[in-house]
Amino acid sequence: MVTILALSLMAIDSVSNSDISKPWGLVDPPPLIGKELLVDEAALAPLDTEKPKGFFEWQSSNVQLLQGHNYKLGESDRSILSLEHAHGWAYGNNFAFLDITKPEGEQQRYYGEFAPRLSLGRLTDTSLAWGPVKDLYLVGNLEWGTGIDPRYLGGAGVELDVPGFRFLRLEAMLRDDSDKDGQTWQLTTVWNLPFKIAAQSFVFEGFLDWAGPEGGGSHNLVAAPRLLYDLGENWGCPGTCHIGVEYQLWYNKYGIEGVNEHVPQLMLKYSF
Repeated sequence: MVTILALSLMAIDSVSNSDISKPWGLVDPPPLIGKELLVDEAALAPLDTEKPKGFFEWQSSNVQLLQGHNYKLGESDRSILSLEHAHGWAYGNNFAFLDITKPEGEQQRYYGEFAPRLSLGRLTDTSLAWGPVKDLYLVGNLEWGTGIDPRYLGGAGVELDVPGFRFLRLEAMLRDDSDKDGQTWQLTTVWNLPFKIAAQSFVFEGFLDWAGPEGGGSHNLVAAPRLLYDLGENWGCPGTCHIGVEYQLWYNKYGIEGVNEHVPQLMLKYSF
């Protein structure tokens, strides 16, 4: 899963990037509700503060298929089809995704997010780089899905310039679940770290969301690190096809004390 609405930011079901929230009636909830800017590593390179030359500076989409076992609160085995899109524009970037749980069945469930980010460096035409800081952002997130009311998040983020990382982002937001009393906070980090082993290309990417208690529930933490192998590089098209594992860790799932989830998910990702 994070809104100054405009399409932002880098598989499926996750409270991540942001649903740290609704028990989905405690029936068959999606595996993960909330991702953050994990679309195609090349497309999601952090924006600099140079003057833009066109409206869309880059754009990237991907399709993901995930299969996992040992989900809590609902079916233990699930397949998920995820569609993601991200693009950069003059003053920031936008990210959106749609997760379809049980895409092969009749009782499909949907979950999506829209996450825009506005670059303060570009808005002010000023370099805000300082030490490890590359830029500062206004960030937001809108969550929606089958059987839930919309959830709104908004706050600020920082883009870090750390050697080796394609990007590393930290965000702090106010979170408002419209069908729960009160509001709470959410801290999010998103990363992408490409590396090579014996001339073979891999990427370690993922996100972590930590949200406070809301509506009588507990604080909860969800993380989804991914280790992916660039299969497409062997076919002369690097960055287009990845295969690997996403490991979902969710403590106090949906804010329910003691409901903890550890789910390895096989993942196939095609980017275009």
